[in-house]
Amino acid sequence: MISIKINANLLSIYAAIISTLVFIIQLLNYINNRVNIELSYKKNYKVEGGNYDSNKTYLILTVRNKGKRPVTIQKVGYLSKKDFQHGIFIDSLIKGPRELLEGKSIDYIVDQEEVDFDKINCFVAYDQVGREYKCKL
Repeated sequence: MISIKINANLLSIYAAIISTLVFIIQLLNYINNRVNIELSYKKNYKVEGGNYDSNKTYLILTVRNKGKRPVTIQKVGYLSKKDFQHGIFIDSLIKGPRELLEGKSIDYIVDQEEVDFDKINCFVAYDQVGREYKCKL
């Protein structure tokens, strides 16, 4: 007859190591799969063609999905330094809600003369769930 002896201390150490590894893997999956939206802007651009005046300079606000989860951007605009003087870019209302898949981006264009950088605190994008993503100036 074969007899197997299992040491309780070794079994508990093994279980602790395995559960810690599973916890770390799950934590990394959570961090890796969360929404990760980045906003950036570029000033003093000329836009040729379309409905844009080639004599004006434009601000381009880029919304980029750096995460793995798709996100639908509802609108973009800015938050001012003073309360209740915020704005929405008309370009985001015309384009409507846009889905951003992993690694994709959307550009929104606004006439730079309409943006007073001294009064703006940050640019902002909103998704359909209502989350807010900011880009400081």
